[in-house]
Amino acid sequence: MTSPAVSGPEGIRESIDRGDKVVEIRLQAENAAKLAKILEAQRQGHDVAVVESAKEYTTTKAAKLLGISRAHLSRLIHEGKVRAHKVGTHHRITAREIESQQTMKKYRENPDAQKLAELWDEMGIDD
Repeated sequence: MTSPAVSGPEGIRESIDRGDKVVEIRLQAENAAKLAKILEAQRQGHDVAVVESAKEYTTTKAAKLLGISRAHLSRLIHEGKVRAHKVGTHHRITAREIESQQTMKKYRENPDAQKLAELWDEMGIDD
């Protein structure tokens, strides 16, 4: 017997906790589009991480996520190449900024991706 479609995180967790092998989920179109992007990226073999865009990280954690040293990250912050704000005497970097830096790093390291991004810009395509 199939359980009815659930909505919201609580309903999803309850269905999983019950041991349902299949979980039908009702999503708003906007959330369904986001989920489709995640599933497509996984299907293509990409690693996928979901983070709260409002979340903030210390320079130590942000540097680890970016694969660089904390000292190098601090230098980038002071040069204005990475956006950060201060909490007391310590810098904090938002998850959105980390994601932006990871994307830029990917484009710098992959000439084909950079060419594709430039082509999209020329054509007015917004991914």
